[in-house]
Amino acid sequence: MKLTKIINEILLEHLNDNDIQLIIKRIPFLKNFKLVQRKTEGDFKNYILQNISLNNNHKLNMGDDIIVEFSQYTVVIEFVYYKKIIDPYVFHNFILRTEIYFNKPKHMDDLTFRILILANKQQQTHLSYNKEIKIEKNEPFSNDTLNIIINEINRKFFEIESFGEKNHLKVI
Repeated sequence: MKLTKIINEILLEHLNDNDIQLIIKRIPFLKNFKLVQRKTEGDFKNYILQNISLNNNHKLNMGDDIIVEFSQYTVVIEFVYYKKIIDPYVFHNFILRTEIYFNKPKHMDDLTFRILILANKQQQTHLSYNKEIKIEKNEPFSNDTLNIIINEINRKFFEIESFGEKNHLKVI
């Protein structure tokens, strides 16, 4: 884990793109994420940072004193930033995806498991964020707009952290 963090810090230090450096600096949760993709081709820049948290033999309280044991309960959080120029505009996209994967518990019927999957999809949507900003090519990206987006993303990360604490899950 420490080696991955050191390698990631070196990679992020040597990025020539100030956009992603600023974002990582302003969203502290991203500092421990792994840079899994970096593409910079002409007018297109794409960065994907990811964190995978494995929770083995996890017991989840489903309400009404029903506790379900999952052999594996995995939380994947992915942050995507991309910037694309399509004349006469520049598009900045900020995406925070939270995905939860789990195996079917041994003592759960198929219908209950399908309902759990649907509830899980709603939870994933609630813990995710997507924002696209379109500006004129010659216009600077407003600091006020960036501050609002960063605050919204940080707020979403605190919601993810709260979800993890409430369910006794390692999420970040």
